[in-house]
Amino acid sequence: MTTRRTLLQTGAVASLSLLELQLLFAAEGVPQSVVELWADFDPRKDPLEVEVIHEW
Repeated sequence: MTTRRTLLQTGAVASLSLLELQLLFAAEGVPQSVVELWADFDPRKDPLEVEVIHEW
C-alpha cells in the first residue's frame, strides 16, 4: 500500500540521486551549457563529401 510517507521518501531519494548525477557530470567535465558543448567544434575542419546525384 502506497502512503504519503512512502511517496515523500521516494521523492527525497530521487532528488538526492539527481543531485549526485549533477555533481558527477560536473566533476567529469561534462558540458553544462550549449555554449560549452560546442566550444571546440570547428565545422570547417572536416571537408564535406558531396556527391551530385541529379542536376537540372
